[in-house]
Amino acid sequence: MKFLVVSLILMGQQVFAFVEHLQPRIVARASLADGYQLPSSTLFTNATPSLNDQGHMAMGLSLIDGVEISGVWTYGHGGKTIPYFRKNDAYKIGQIYLDQQGGFCFSVENETQLVSFVQAKLTKTGYQFKELLDDENLWNYAGFKNIICKNDKVFFKAKDFRNQYGLFVYDFKTVKNIDLENNRRQNKPKSYLFSMAVSDQGYLAYKARLGERGEVGESRPDVIILANEVSKNIVAYDKNYQQNSPWITLRNSVSVNDLQEVAFVAQHENGKHSLVVSDGKKTRVYATEGKEVQEISYFSPSINNKSHVAFRGINKFGKHAVFMADGKSVKEVITQNQVIHSDKEEAFKIFYGPHVPFGGSISLNNKDEILLNSGLSDLSGKKDRGKAVIFIPSK
Repeated sequence: MKFLVVSLILMGQQVFAFVEHLQPRIVARASLADGYQLPSSTLFTNATPSLNDQGHMAMGLSLIDGVEISGVWTYGHGGKTIPYFRKNDAYKIGQIYLDQQGGFCFSVENETQLVSFVQAKLTKTGYQFKELLDDENLWNYAGFKNIICKNDKVFFKAKDFRNQYGLFVYDFKTVKNIDLENNRRQNKPKSYLFSMAVSDQGYLAYKARLGERGEVGESRPDVIILANEVSKNIVAYDKNYQQNSPWITLRNSVSVNDLQEVAFVAQHENGKHSLVVSDGKKTRVYATEGKEVQEISYFSPSINNKSHVAFRGINKFGKHAVFMADGKSVKEVITQNQVIHSDKEEAFKIFYGPHVPFGGSISLNNKDEILLNSGLSDLSGKKDRGKAVIFIPSK
């Protein structure tokens, strides 16, 4: 099936003009019994796969070979699959982040602490791996989380030497502070900083709860902040912050592009949620529950440099689906129970028993191409066929 959306003219106004999406296809399937483009006994977690504008793909995985070994799956380098970077059986590999040249970066952790950052540069002969951790620069930090690698910099949340959590950026020479919890020098201190998103050009977006130490209840004011290494600006806020806000709550997960636009989900007083895009000056509602979709998922939306947004939700028929929105209208690009083929022409269903079929968030590149992680069944819907990385190309 092709998803063709044409421009419509209604009362002199263009309603919809999306790029055409071609048939979704499986690029890899992981299963304990068998797999495609991967060895058997391979498992995907609910991690979000990574996709760049050149069509390179990457995702964390586990190989069950007596013990569980973490690794990295990549695809798109000369048509080859390079299944594993094997660090140590006891180590866990974090979220994989691709750059536009096909290289990638990830964190390595054990059960209690950050071990290192690893950078893989793509060369003509394959990947060259390099450890990128100078312990001396990071001695004052602990409790690392929300680790994001972008263009030779690492953004992370951690505790500083005062035992306060903050958001930081590390260029493998020095660490810079972006924001801090419980910073009394701020006019309106933040009691909690939620997970951040980072664009390719290093713009950060995150939700912050305002208050003194320990004031973290839902009744506290929430704001969404757009920042870089030198400035911070509020782009959205709820009614607890200022009564003129249209939103009673803001969800925790956000996305940001290089145009400094932030995509987030907010709740109206009537209980309905909307997908919203704002740069702090202009705010646009892209989709609302009860209109374009039945429900918008809690997983983070993904916004690209065309100001298009991909997001997970439930359609009007109660099926889990992935949607795209451009600020004018919404289209559905892949749906639960949809039949999909692998490159072997074997047919599967987008299905995962009684569970939500899709895992993690969605990768959307600047060509409007989509990469996602999904469970599969046979065509009867009764036999589990593992989990797959699914690519939805644009024409």
